[in-house]
Amino acid sequence: MIRTRTRTLGRTLVAACLALLASSAFAAPTLVSSQPANNATGVATTTALVFAFSEPMADVGTMSSIPPFLVGNFDTTPTSIAESIGCEWSADARTLTCTPADPIPDNTRVTWTLNPGGTPLPYTGEDGTPLATVSGSFTTGTGTGGGGGSTAPKIVSVTPADGSTDVAVSSTITFIFDQAMAPNPLLGGSPPFVKGAVSWSIDASKFTYAWSPDSKTLTVSHTLDLPGNTLVTWNINPSGALLPLTATGGKAVAATSGSFTTGTGSGGGNPDCTPNNIDPTLGSYSLSRLMSYVQTSIAPPVPAADTPFSFGAFVSAPQAGPSITAGSVTLPNGTRTSLVTLPFGGMLYLMETNATAEGLITAYPGGSYTLRMTPANQSELAVAMSLPAANPTTPRVLNYNESQIINATTDFLMQWDAFAGATANDQIHLSIRDASGTVLFQAPDYCVPRALAPTATSIVIPANTLKENTAYTGELMFGKASYYSTNAVPKMGGYGGANSTTTFSVRTSGGVTPPPAPAQFTAWELLPNGHPRLTLKGTANRTYTIQRASPTFPNPSWQDAGTFTPGANGSATFEDSQLGQPFPLIYRAVGQ
Repeated sequence: MIRTRTRTLGRTLVAACLALLASSAFAAPTLVSSQPANNATGVATTTALVFAFSEPMADVGTMSSIPPFLVGNFDTTPTSIAESIGCEWSADARTLTCTPADPIPDNTRVTWTLNPGGTPLPYTGEDGTPLATVSGSFTTGTGTGGGGGSTAPKIVSVTPADGSTDVAVSSTITFIFDQAMAPNPLLGGSPPFVKGAVSWSIDASKFTYAWSPDSKTLTVSHTLDLPGNTLVTWNINPSGALLPLTATGGKAVAATSGSFTTGTGSGGGNPDCTPNNIDPTLGSYSLSRLMSYVQTSIAPPVPAADTPFSFGAFVSAPQAGPSITAGSVTLPNGTRTSLVTLPFGGMLYLMETNATAEGLITAYPGGSYTLRMTPANQSELAVAMSLPAANPTTPRVLNYNESQIINATTDFLMQWDAFAGATANDQIHLSIRDASGTVLFQAPDYCVPRALAPTATSIVIPANTLKENTAYTGELMFGKASYYSTNAVPKMGGYGGANSTTTFSVRTSGGVTPPPAPAQFTAWELLPNGHPRLTLKGTANRTYTIQRASPTFPNPSWQDAGTFTPGANGSATFEDSQLGQPFPLIYRAVGQ
């Protein structure tokens, strides 16, 4: 429906009623002129439509038709112009100016009609006499609106070419456009919840995207090899893309698709596999109480700056339908709250936050909840769910310091505190993402396969998973499940639980492991047995050699006394049990 600015709603309704009673005693208003002129050509794509009338007009709202239910008073062909237009009357009510919200397509013949036959709300003069049906047309030219070139951007070439066979599994995919393209943070989307501007028939989370300096070439890489002997289909601007791919001026690429078939190779494994072992065509529903933290050192994580403590209820319709038209959640105390429906269809949610963890648990305690949803043309479904009384312990990376200097060419053991009280129904999830949000490593991952038990305290990140001299974002989640089902609601999977998540940075070095930080002696004492005991700080999990010498300056004679390895907190003690030299002695620690 057209967005319309009118002077008063009351006058609009009065005029509509008077129109039904109008008689031949009043002269009907006429259209004096229209701009662009009838049959004009080469019209700018950003032009406004201006209609001048023979007399002051009633302040009737402007409305486009909604076939087959409603006949509006202003229609266009293409219909999208009328559906996005905004109209405003002049002060003397003789001129109506209608401005499209978006540029009209280039080289397009536009036909407009005022007061199509059968409209219940016709344009009328101030006495209520309706304007007779009147039409006109004009044709746009090439080029004043939309920017980024005179026409919509086009794909010049694709590699591998459409229909190619025996494509190497190590191949990248390249799209070349005829215009500079605008940045798009949702190129790959977030399947299955958000469809991106580029979609794939295989796991979309494994693709990364890079633009050339002139923004005309898009290179798409797979974090692993492509699956072997597989038909790979791609789509640019598929139906339902949340943020389409456009040129710098805003014109979108026409929906385009293609495919190629890979040759022999193990590639990324089973192309039908999904990393989370969840069928992407299924709908989903969930209740969760989430505690979010950030870790910036070996110290305990702190609450995240943005919405650290939240409760969420989400419903996403199955890809093949039916759509979900309404939903609500009922708390243990009987309070029932409706879910918000997102405008792009099929998704509903409720998100509430609290300033403290305690406050969130008080507002959304452990106990019985009911999630209700209404599929299109079906009766409401009520699903009994629950939340745990408490959230899991806060995840903390033990070897945080080492995770900032990872040698990408070797295996790296990521370590964390144990999930206290974890049961077989609980879960740990670790992911590492690059700056574009692409997941380069995750556990568990059923496609590799890679398992991660809820009692695990470490996992190996294989050599060459990450790139050298690169910053990443890690996320470690402890989840305490209280509900899980794949058959309670047809074609939908459900989850309920309490999660604690810690986000942290991950950085790689240039391929050479840097030396540990210089050790610091923080305390010492002479034990009853006569042995010195030293307390030191250094880089966690790195080995230092302790050396001793008599204070014979300037050239003391150093001897190895043993080694020490700081723990997760960077601290350690060392007892020198084989002195070999009389006091006084001096000590030093040498990093390895």
